[in-house]
Amino acid sequence: MSDLVEFAERLSESERTPIAHLVASWACQEADAIEFLREIQSTSPKTDIHTTAEQARKRLLAIVEGLDSRHFDIVEQHGGLDDAGEALQWFRKARAAALRLYSVDANVICKFCETLHEAHAATGDLDRLRELCLREEQS
Repeated sequence: MSDLVEFAERLSESERTPIAHLVASWACQEADAIEFLREIQSTSPKTDIHTTAEQARKRLLAIVEGLDSRHFDIVEQHGGLDDAGEALQWFRKARAAALRLYSVDANVICKFCETLHEAHAATGDLDRLRELCLREEQS
């Protein structure tokens, strides 16, 4: 992932935001987390999740915390084991929701990097993440 940090450093603040939004959309879809974010996306018909007010940020944080809790509850119920992969699914959803939260402020380099980190955690697909980033940089 160090190459993605170097990539982030090459970008201007204005270049980071659209890439973070693209990565966030992709990761949320891959992690099957879209349904948890619909409520926030529909809060304002003329804006998307990235232009909503502080209330939407708070709601996003609550969603992340709820998804994380579901993950930890499953892990605890099964003595730390996750043979069925159910806890991992909730972990991926939580990471996808978290990266939506970070992507809101992706013009700040540390938030952009957090977006990329959470996208990797949500999808496990570092190659595709790199591909998305590099494709957007070249366009």
